[in-house]
Amino acid sequence: MTVHRYIVKSKLDLCKRLLEKGYPMIEIYKICGLGNYNHLFRAFKKEFGMTPKEYVRQIQEHTSEISDRS
Repeated sequence: MTVHRYIVKSKLDLCKRLLEKGYPMIEIYKICGLGNYNHLFRAFKKEFGMTPKEYVRQIQEHTSEISDRS
């Protein structure tokens, strides 16, 4: 893994954690230093195979399933 790839992956992992905590996308790409939303969107989709919105939806569905079991 190149240094550049490592840095981008670290930033995207931080993005995932912030999405899980409910941060708005405008803040996330600024906090993570990814330039703008389009860059974050493309990099996130390339890395994880889904858009940030799809990831948030997946988290919400998982959380809903857990709360339904309780």
